Amino acid sequence: MSFGCGTGLATLKMLKKLKDETGGAPTVILLDQDPLSLAAAQSLAKKWNLEDKIEVHCERLFSKLGKPLSLEGVLGDRKAGYRGRFWLAGIFARWRL
Repeated sequence: MSFGCGTGLATLKMLKKLKDETGGAPTVILLDQDPLSLAAAQSLAKKWNLEDKIEVHCERLFSKLGKPLSLEGVLGDRKAGYRGRFWLAGIFARWRL
C-alpha cells in the first residue's frame, strides 16, 4: 500500500523490477487524493504490463481537521501482506488500520 502515492513511480519501478527478476509481483494499493496523478500511475502501469498488479483508490488521507481517515473503505475485510502485516510506503506514524 502506498499512501499519497502521486504518480506511483517509485512503487511501480519496484514492482517492475520484482516482476522482471522473479516473474511475479504482489498487488499494490495506490492511494492518493489527486485523480490526475492516479491516472498517470495507471497509464505507467499499463505501459509496463503491471495493470493487473495495482489497485487504485482516489481518497482523502486526512479530514479537514488533520485527523487520519479510516481505511475501511479501501481495505474492507481483507488481510494483506506477510502474516497479516502490511507493507506500507509513505506510512504515517500513527495510522490506525
